[in-house]
Amino acid sequence: MLAVALRRRDAKESVTAIVKHLGVGRSTLYAPSPPTPKPSPPAASPIERSGLRPVR
Repeated sequence: MLAVALRRRDAKESVTAIVKHLGVGRSTLYAPSPPTPKPSPPAASPIERSGLRPVR
């Protein structure tokens, strides 16, 4: 639905006409999208988990 609305808006159609046709409120198109989840940190290696430090 959002992709359709964005294409129509890019085609210079009024937001009022778009939401009326889609049957949603104007705030639906202006509502922020859900936040994207942050990637989890990489897993620790077995050496890091053991607390040992590598010899240099």
